[in-house]
Amino acid sequence: MRKTRREIAREVDEILASGNVRSAEDMRHYHVGHQPKRGHHARRAVTKPGTIETRLPDAAAADTKKAAHVMKAFNAQVESLLGRAGAKLDYESKGEPFDHRRFLLDTKAGTAFVTPYGNWVAIRFNDPEAAIKLVGTFGLNTYSGKWNRHYFAWPINEATSDVARWLEKIVA
Repeated sequence: MRKTRREIAREVDEILASGNVRSAEDMRHYHVGHQPKRGHHARRAVTKPGTIETRLPDAAAADTKKAAHVMKAFNAQVESLLGRAGAKLDYESKGEPFDHRRFLLDTKAGTAFVTPYGNWVAIRFNDPEAAIKLVGTFGLNTYSGKWNRHYFAWPINEATSDVARWLEKIVA
């Protein structure tokens, strides 16, 4: 019997609350069985015959309840990567559609604030000049040290892999 969206959402929330999300594979089976939608509301893309990947929502669809579950899963994965990289929780705000947590991360360019926002990750280096040497100037505000990584409509596993790759590059 096919589960309703409400049942799926409840199960996803329970998994996220337990903190046992290790990868996109843990969440993948909750999205198989739904027909992919067209246009900017698409959440999945067929990459190989029989394979469906969960996609992060684009900016236009980010405020929907459906998108919130995928964004929570991405946040949980990024927070797990940050924990493994030695980041410490600095600030937490309660809000809709999910909570935001800011982390302090020691990098090769000094301390950086990192906040996952569901389909993008905000990073602000305290020393912009050192950050220029570390990541270059593409996407980096050379005055404030802000360096955002956007993942609108990326498959969640590719977005998580990209975050992990950048963390490896910048962590001290």
